[in-house]
Amino acid sequence: MINANRAGESIATKEKIELLNNLAAGVAATMAPGTARTTLQYTISLTRIWEHLLEEIAPKSSEMTLDIGCGFGLVNLEIGIRFNAPSVGCDIVPEFIEGARMIEGHLRSRGAISPRTTTMFGYGDILELPYGDDSFEVVIVREVLQYLPDPSIAIAEIFRVLKPGGRVIIEDLEDDLYIVEPPNPDSFTLLHGAIARLQKMKGGNRNVGRKIAPLLYGGGFEISKVSTLTEGAFVDTTSASFERAFVIEQLTSARDELIEKGVLTQEQFDSNVKDLSHQPFHPQFRMNGRIAVQARKPR
Repeated sequence: MINANRAGESIATKEKIELLNNLAAGVAATMAPGTARTTLQYTISLTRIWEHLLEEIAPKSSEMTLDIGCGFGLVNLEIGIRFNAPSVGCDIVPEFIEGARMIEGHLRSRGAISPRTTTMFGYGDILELPYGDDSFEVVIVREVLQYLPDPSIAIAEIFRVLKPGGRVIIEDLEDDLYIVEPPNPDSFTLLHGAIARLQKMKGGNRNVGRKIAPLLYGGGFEISKVSTLTEGAFVDTTSASFERAFVIEQLTSARDELIEKGVLTQEQFDSNVKDLSHQPFHPQFRMNGRIAVQARKPR
């Protein structure tokens, strides 16, 4: 158990990160079901994947980092914890920004971030960033390009706000790297496919991971490193029960839009969610794949 009364400088980094995730989970638990809660829960689940990437980026205390599509600000706050480095987080969802500020307040009240470390959150659209040219040394973008009809516009904006010599890291989905054994039930496959079709109808692409490096290169960046982030796990019946509840909540938050856009009928959605919720649990190997690309803006 974490002793929250100790000064921030005396709490081990690992304990501070654990505190951050516990606080975020606590905030999620108080939220009504919907997109905001599922987004926060999903972000918490990605913590392990991003740990080593943050260590590779390692912003200095003299460098300002911009996290575009920051959600609830967990990466910004982790940068403050790990590196005592300043950062700005922006998102197009005001509810996410409010949540980020709430989590930051809880974290600072427990002394987990130095009062000398600046963290700011505000509204920002990746297609028209509200920052001046050459403003940041580091830019982070996580799972945003998959929603954009023309990601090259976002790449141009990132190039504009980065200082010469500045670093960018972009991570996103590559659905073709999703592998399970034994296969998921038909109801899950249908619902997952419906989400992908909805995203495509809106101009998105769940296989955008393979496009990141060419987009950055075409936008004038020098490619530094390309990584495949694979997360393999053997899911037993206990964890499968929790994950299924999470997936059903994600699907339910998209129900109205799926029906409104004609991707599924109300009967199709409801009957398949009901079928999925009653499927027996089976141990299963599962692997998710994402692509992360690091690049520099030429000096």
